[in-house]
Amino acid sequence: MTDLYFMPTKLVHGIDSLSQIGDLAKGLGMSKVLLVTDQAIAGAPVFGKVKSLLEAAGVPYAVFDECEIDARLRHVDQEAQHILDDGLDGVISIGGGSVMCAGKAMAIVAGQGGGSFADYAGFGNFKKRAYPMIMVPTTAGSGSEVSQVTLVKDDVGHKKFLGGGPLSFPEVAILDPIVLETCPQFVNAVATVDAITHAMDSLFNRTTTPLTESMALESLNVLVGGIQASIFDKEPQAMADHLLASSMANMSCGNAKLGLSHTLSLPMESGHDMTHGIGVGVLMPRVFRYSAQFSPDMVPKVATAWGLDATGSTDAVADRVEDAAYAMFEEIGFPKHFDPAHIAADQIPSLALDAGRGLYGEGYMADNPNRDTQIPTFNLGTTTIGQGEEILAKCWA
Repeated sequence: MTDLYFMPTKLVHGIDSLSQIGDLAKGLGMSKVLLVTDQAIAGAPVFGKVKSLLEAAGVPYAVFDECEIDARLRHVDQEAQHILDDGLDGVISIGGGSVMCAGKAMAIVAGQGGGSFADYAGFGNFKKRAYPMIMVPTTAGSGSEVSQVTLVKDDVGHKKFLGGGPLSFPEVAILDPIVLETCPQFVNAVATVDAITHAMDSLFNRTTTPLTESMALESLNVLVGGIQASIFDKEPQAMADHLLASSMANMSCGNAKLGLSHTLSLPMESGHDMTHGIGVGVLMPRVFRYSAQFSPDMVPKVATAWGLDATGSTDAVADRVEDAAYAMFEEIGFPKHFDPAHIAADQIPSLALDAGRGLYGEGYMADNPNRDTQIPTFNLGTTTIGQGEEILAKCWA
């Protein structure tokens, strides 16, 4: 069997790395760019700094600052046309995962000459390179800055489109801890759990390799071990380490693929406006505990990365990791369960059935899916829709 690791994005990371953004933009041939962000970041000092640096480098810009939670199809299609109409030649996203997904999707659509992102949904479903991109993540979580995949929400159809491929990797990601200085604690908490889930999801797949495994385990070590210093104390070096570890976690899952946490979360995100980080994060300890049976040798490695005692039976060590995840949730103010006022528990069967379509819509090859139908994932072992129901059921108090 042949494995492949591919990550062409240039990482510029560390304290004061943002100061290079003007030269990096010019180095990519950007002569007039679209700055993509949200209202909160647009009013923050870091956004003013980016504009000043671009002005000093002689790189004009237009601004789109209306991003919402989840990239929105209407924004993506509108701003892709703006890029084409105004002769812009690059996209710089400054924000969390939703902002970066929006910017990537705009660059993809513009690169194809227009249309709708819905036309290019799926993996590798476009033939031309996306417009040049620089990503500046403002949370240590999504890892979207190093991902070829982007998620876009359709408000009309209440559906999430997943799209991307090798032609949509950002050219540059800038990881400067200055962006985390004013980030609210809860936002940082959700982002951290999102990054941890990327690492955990990548460790129990048929596509896991020694390279992706080593990156995922080291990212867990940094993310879990640095929570106090990064989220609560806001120490610059700890925040810088968290940003880099977040990218490493996504570099791992980007090659070892997303696992069952993401597959089971997608129907809640698409049809019930569940925040991505909360959806995958609440699922993460339960999916880990389920997946432990398929790779018992991985379980003590995960425990060690979490700073836990890795001795004993597989079940005992897996229980230890699961309990540590819930303790971490308590420490950082992350929910342990889904809110029944948001999604009622009686929706579990339909959520599991929808998960049977898979992340990329590749499921339901047979007619009339039922609880015995297999959910298509890269996870080791097999998971049926019925087993998906059982995992989901544990996520409600």
